[in-house]
Amino acid sequence: MIAEAKVPPSGRDFEIYRLAKIEMHTTRLIAKALSLSQTRICQVIARGYRVSAGGGPRRRQRRARERQLALARQLAAERFDVLIGEAMTSFRDSKGPQTIIREVELPGRMPTRTSTMGKVAAKPAI
Repeated sequence: MIAEAKVPPSGRDFEIYRLAKIEMHTTRLIAKALSLSQTRICQVIARGYRVSAGGGPRRRQRRARERQLALARQLAAERFDVLIGEAMTSFRDSKGPQTIIREVELPGRMPTRTSTMGKVAAKPAI
């Protein structure tokens, strides 16, 4: 049995962990972007979790559980920040020029189609 070296995680390891757990990218995408194997990405993520959780279940049960809950809260908060940022970007992008098409059909006449292009204003906050 080979013992795991007690080398602290590198900056790249933290970046991999952040991309997977906070920004929710797939291991395949991360592996391709960093020119690493998908297996290596999974190993780094697992190691990042063990380091963040303080050693996992081998430690005293209560302390390990508290650290896992703290880690879960931190991950949830950071994921929320990423999702809010994406939602705000999408909202800003949606405020651009919009084309509104209106079609009117009257009995005995051909349908009339009109289009208007303009900027759609956001609804005011209540």
